Amino acid sequence: MKKYRHNIIPNITLLLCFLISLSYGQEKTIAELEDVKIEYYDSGGDKTPLVFLHGDSRDGSQYDNFISNFEDSNRIITYSRRGYGKSSSDSKSNQVETDVDDLLNLLTFLEIDKAVFIGNSYAGFMMTYLAENHPEKNIGQIYLAGNPGFSFKEIIEKDPLNSYKMMFWAQGGEEYADESIESITSYQPQYITKETEIPNVPALGFLNADNQRGIENMNIILLYASAPERIEYDEPKKFFQKVSSEEKIKSEVKDYFENTVKPLLTADVENWVDSFPSLKIVNLDVRAVTGYEFERNPELVTSHIKEFLVSLKE
Repeated sequence: MKKYRHNIIPNITLLLCFLISLSYGQEKTIAELEDVKIEYYDSGGDKTPLVFLHGDSRDGSQYDNFISNFEDSNRIITYSRRGYGKSSSDSKSNQVETDVDDLLNLLTFLEIDKAVFIGNSYAGFMMTYLAENHPEKNIGQIYLAGNPGFSFKEIIEKDPLNSYKMMFWAQGGEEYADESIESITSYQPQYITKETEIPNVPALGFLNADNQRGIENMNIILLYASAPERIEYDEPKKFFQKVSSEEKIKSEVKDYFENTVKPLLTADVENWVDSFPSLKIVNLDVRAVTGYEFERNPELVTSHIKEFLVSLKE
């Protein structure tokens, strides 16, 4: 069964925009590692490796149309995590640590000692883990979706209506919801748990003109409640129909967002920026940074990424 991950933001993007991309496709192969088979693409050569980490509900092919921007300057590696694309394993995991171990084992297989990592969505969790636990493996990092969003753990745990579980359930069923919540609550970085700084890894991140993600003013639950008829699963469909039709429940959703969710999201970005001294922020002229600008409006991010890659060689 294809495994999905937890990050909320790409699912908002898919809900709002129904992003569909056409892939030119790359010639991919399978690396047979210790307990997992990883599908990957490697352009080869001796240039600086640039490793693309994919988001939730997608696989390594999500970057097929974007990587051509960097093939002249970098060795390009894309791959699919276990449970995505043609990557497979007998063991199932919702752990960031396992996914990072798979990545490092793939790099060893490819005889790559360190690399620049780039990605959106769940990739932000992996890159944060890499920076804190394996800084020597990082030449640099590029966060396409801004801060990874570690406050969602607290948002879910405090949720009085269980509305965020219903949101995940609406996306992929009850099992997917349970796995997503387990994944969210299983990992918190050291800069949060120990209030330490993220190690001195050169990094680039994208935020909007207000130095935020832009989701701080976006009530996700009300977005789902605006079209409950489009939800496949009965339980969340009934829940979001109630949110849509019953003012008392809708008021509770609004209150929870304004008094808990919004402050947590705002503080989350500020904490990430303050804890990451080597992070360079580029403010995009967009309402919200989705992490999928590389597909919809690549001109917004491509030149900034190229400049950052050049700076790493100086």
